[in-house]
Amino acid sequence: MKSFLRATPLVLVLLTLSLQPALIAGKNPHNVWTLETKEDVEAKYFIDDGKYFFVRAEDWLHFFDGENGKEVWRLQVPDYERAGLHVLWNKNKYIVSNENEELMCYDVYTGKILWQQKYPDIDQDDFKDYDSNEAGIILWYDNIGLCVDFDNGKELWRRKIKLAEGANLFWSWGDDFKRFLFATNDGLLLLDAETGKELWKKEDNADLSSEQNVRPVTFYGATALIMYDNDVIGFLDTKNGKELWTKKENIGDIEGYSKIEKAGGKDWLLLSFDDTQTMVDLSSGKIAWETKPDQLIGVLTDYEVMDGGKNVLCYLQQKRKSGKESGTYLILVKIEVATGKIHYKEKIAFTDWAPGVGFLNFVSKVLTGDKLMDEYDFGFRFQEFEYGGDAVFVIRGDKGTKQMANPLTREDDGEGIVRINKNTGKVVYRSYFPVNKGAGGWFTAANFDINAAPAPTVFRDNMYIVGAERIVCTNLKTGKIVWKIDDDLGFPIDWGVFDNTVFLKVGYQAFNISVDAKSGSIDAKKAWNKDPYRIYALDAATGKELWKIDFKEDPGLSMSDGEIKFDGETKLMVGADEEELFAVKLTRDAGGKRLWSKKFDDDLKVGDLDHEDCYAVTQSSSSSTSVSFGYNYTSTTTTTSYAASARHVLYPVLRGDHIVVFGPDGVASVNLADGKVLWRTEWNWAGKKVTLPPQFLSTGMIVYMVKEDVQLMDEKTGKLYWKEEDDYDATPVIPPNNKFLYMLEKDEIRVYKMAP
Repeated sequence: MKSFLRATPLVLVLLTLSLQPALIAGKNPHNVWTLETKEDVEAKYFIDDGKYFFVRAEDWLHFFDGENGKEVWRLQVPDYERAGLHVLWNKNKYIVSNENEELMCYDVYTGKILWQQKYPDIDQDDFKDYDSNEAGIILWYDNIGLCVDFDNGKELWRRKIKLAEGANLFWSWGDDFKRFLFATNDGLLLLDAETGKELWKKEDNADLSSEQNVRPVTFYGATALIMYDNDVIGFLDTKNGKELWTKKENIGDIEGYSKIEKAGGKDWLLLSFDDTQTMVDLSSGKIAWETKPDQLIGVLTDYEVMDGGKNVLCYLQQKRKSGKESGTYLILVKIEVATGKIHYKEKIAFTDWAPGVGFLNFVSKVLTGDKLMDEYDFGFRFQEFEYGGDAVFVIRGDKGTKQMANPLTREDDGEGIVRINKNTGKVVYRSYFPVNKGAGGWFTAANFDINAAPAPTVFRDNMYIVGAERIVCTNLKTGKIVWKIDDDLGFPIDWGVFDNTVFLKVGYQAFNISVDAKSGSIDAKKAWNKDPYRIYALDAATGKELWKIDFKEDPGLSMSDGEIKFDGETKLMVGADEEELFAVKLTRDAGGKRLWSKKFDDDLKVGDLDHEDCYAVTQSSSSSTSVSFGYNYTSTTTTTSYAASARHVLYPVLRGDHIVVFGPDGVASVNLADGKVLWRTEWNWAGKKVTLPPQFLSTGMIVYMVKEDVQLMDEKTGKLYWKEEDDYDATPVIPPNNKFLYMLEKDEIRVYKMAP
């Protein structure tokens, strides 16, 4: 007994020492483990959705179990070549270079070397890049292309190839062939991908066209469409290395091309030139037919195979910059695929806006790196609906109503609807009426496009179309206008049509957000402001106003994407300005009243969402020093550059039957049906220092990092399960399975469990 008492102090000391790691862990119990790497982490990969975590830390490789944090294996790559290749291949192999001019391939799961190969006369520090496909991988060392089998590291072949600028390597393969086609400074070169054998070349073609609306090389099975020397287009049999035909054209005359699939049991290619169409049979690579000059002008932008594949309906965009037919047309043409016989040709829509496409695009691409316009840019928008077995086209101008006109007369209004029988080409009606007319339409305001406007919608036998300060209801059977509103309507932005009612939002605000890179301060300026801000309920049959709600500010301003939410299932509309969150019942008898509203500050206690204060700023800076020497003096200059970006963080998020609101003073959840506050939790919003914006996890949790605090919250209850301090400079990463949060900082990775 006495000996036990005498031993007690030592036992306590030993006991205390043995418990120390557990006590330390208890202070930060949600940091479930810390992974240490031999050097600073330079590359990271989640394997099997996060079941494993693979890291390259300079010349060390680490493989961790993503379920328990245990290191499965680690190794140091012998004589690691930093300037060489290091790539994760198929998520099961890691291939790196070493200074012994070898490639080493490791099994990701075991760390075992699968193969190790040396390639004579190849310096691994000359590595530039790689290209890969199922035929193999080509490693580029200066002007040497080395083709390697990544299953065993075996060199398949090598070749000296000086690649041209722009698009360089293309590949084609079938059941019994694999090919590489190179655009080099010496011309076009076709190689067998498995042996490197030269099959075909075309010399002195350094200026391969980089025009985007006709790609330089496109493969179709064993054949390829190619362009070279700026004025030649050809068709290449890539399997046998034989050019089937060439066609000399001016680059400005080549407008585009499109593949037509499974028409008459074959695939076809329609090439559009400035004044002709050329159809290619892709099974043989031969030209099937060509139209006569000016017989069928335009670019195929879409198609529909008809009559069991015998015919094809082509949607042609015709642009002419001058002459009697100047402007841009949408034309439907039904063509017999094999012969080119034209069954009908019908003009659907027209605008007098028609900038050049071919040559101007080519010049602008060369001079600025960007093409002037997209080949499918009509200058107007059209959508197609099916009604009574016919197609109904809805046409809306995106360059202003003044430029839209009837395509037959080139006069009067050009927006509206056209109904046509696509089989026969018979036009049932042309109903043209102004849609975007008024104050220059949508386009007097910056940063706004017709694509942001409500899309046309059909309810019963009527179609509803909105434009700038206008709504039109037109009957699909007759094409006649049923009703319209164009006086004091406001600017339509969003809507829903159901229960014989049109629910329409008008008015819009938008901001340009800029950040001072040095100070990190945000400047929010109104970029677009169109009032009044209003919600209408209109009778769908008559256009009669049932009720309306007016707002002082845009009721979608503080929503995540700046738009209110219409929900046809719950028949609710949800919106938020800077001061309140609200819901409106979308019923005819709602009476112009909010179903419920909650003040962000007074009711939810999360603080007002002043737009300028809803952004988190990320800042960075770098310094460089230069030294100048002169007669009897030395001058040292240090220059510091700053960069900053802003992320929108504070806003309500609609989450099914509830809305989670992130405010400057807290986070709250509101029941969608009745506006009841489900929960509220404080957080330390820091404005600038938001390392990890709130993330909704598949586990039902919300995780975020503000200042130095990582916090985990239950989305259902708002309970803050834990808050742990971490380094603001660390980089947060969440694996696909959402189970953990990895905080990466140099050679240490702290891992937090994303569960209570």
